[in-house]
Amino acid sequence: MNVCILVGSSEQLKNAGVRIRYERLKSIFTLAGHRLDIAPLSKFSRREHFRHDIYIFSKCYDAASLVIAHRLRASGIPFGVDLFDDWFSHTTDSRFTRYRSWLGHFLKLANFVIAASGQIRGVTDAFGSTLPFHVVNDPFNPDFSPARLIETLNRKQDEVIRTGRIRVLWFGIGDNPHFPVGLQDLVAFSDMLAEMRNRGLEIQLDILTNRRAMTPERLEMLKRLPVAYELSKWSVQLERDMLNESTASFLPVNYQAFSTTKSLNRAVTALCTGSQVLSAGYPLYDRLAPFVYRNAQTFLRDAKSGSMALRETTLPAFNRLLSDVASPASEGEKLVAFLNRFTPDPPDDETIDMTRPLAAVIHGSVSSWRIHRLAKRLSALSVASPYCALPMDWDVSFRNHNGEKDPEILLSRRCMKLLGADVAKNFVPVTDGFFGTRYSLRLAQLLPDFSSCNWVQPNLGSSLAFITTQPSTIRAVIKAIQALFPGLPCVYSEKSRLPLVYNFDDRLSTGVAA
Repeated sequence: MNVCILVGSSEQLKNAGVRIRYERLKSIFTLAGHRLDIAPLSKFSRREHFRHDIYIFSKCYDAASLVIAHRLRASGIPFGVDLFDDWFSHTTDSRFTRYRSWLGHFLKLANFVIAASGQIRGVTDAFGSTLPFHVVNDPFNPDFSPARLIETLNRKQDEVIRTGRIRVLWFGIGDNPHFPVGLQDLVAFSDMLAEMRNRGLEIQLDILTNRRAMTPERLEMLKRLPVAYELSKWSVQLERDMLNESTASFLPVNYQAFSTTKSLNRAVTALCTGSQVLSAGYPLYDRLAPFVYRNAQTFLRDAKSGSMALRETTLPAFNRLLSDVASPASEGEKLVAFLNRFTPDPPDDETIDMTRPLAAVIHGSVSSWRIHRLAKRLSALSVASPYCALPMDWDVSFRNHNGEKDPEILLSRRCMKLLGADVAKNFVPVTDGFFGTRYSLRLAQLLPDFSSCNWVQPNLGSSLAFITTQPSTIRAVIKAIQALFPGLPCVYSEKSRLPLVYNFDDRLSTGVAA
């Protein structure tokens, strides 16, 4: 079995999620006679590129992923999604409309769902999904050595007793474009650190995070921490070195859905390097409970007495726990068994040979020529909405022939060949500059109930005009496409950060800006 993990971009190949979750499973797949590849969506722009047996989409929520999903569906190739994060349950927050729309569309096409937490099941259930669901726990590093861990634990315990100093580490992504997490959590739950002061041990806090999080506002916020700290820019090597030196890692978790569905990865990583775990807030790490401190005083007492939770005498119990919740071999074997349940379906020959289009990709005010090219290559229609100003060889476009009162729909020669004769006869050829002949029809003639009252205004640069006319305009675009191609699913490629309407109808999904 050849499995491919599809990620949103080449940059994502460097992300911790990919590095920890998938790279560590590769060797297990190889030992079992299988292959696991990780590739960005951009590597799959032609039909002949799809040579794997099964595909898993990971952190790619744009229109391109939906076009590729439609192509896989038409080809009969099984695929699913790995839901790392919960961007979907915030139903009253318009910032996540795109994500909810994307997931609703994707789940109707996919064969399965995998996730890092069982709580994601509630997310898919809310969408009415009954797809097979599988949890893949993030595995520990295959280089993990119990013998080396014993040496590290003993060294750290001796240092505490000898120096009277506790080195506490907070590490991770310090910011998020949507949620107050990361460094905000560190400050919000720093009472636990305050409890450790003046208890007979010196507390030294190290903060290891990404450069983007080090904004003036966050640096000012860190001044509220109750203990002295040193701030360093994150790197793989520095994380490894600082975990190796830290007595404990402080891993607070807030109660937002985005945080409560996370994996155990950070706690597992810390413990496997001999760093005790202190956690406050939501009990995310309860499955590791014997080795996670929820009380600062208990931790200090154990540190002083030389009996911290993870120590040489408790290592056998820790190893058994690891094998249950983070074993690369176990997680890999269970994932292979799960994926083996899915076999190819017969391909849709009419879509494969372009007798019928795959889908229609509607380009909004901020789209991309890459999405246009992908749609063309994978047998989908590329449609320029009235908001799209990109100069492309569109299959379908719109123009206002008589000012703003009489919009027309324009079809390419390729698109005309897909129409029935009774519909095609209504179109008249017109010249369209560089791209040659197009075929025109008044929108009111195609859609008898069409009204131009709420059609897009000429001032495309106005945010207000976009927000107020977008719902009715895009609905009209969809109706026009479905009048010409009944039942054709539509994907909306829109990277504008302005609010978007959710579910113009059941067949439209909005791609998320990467």
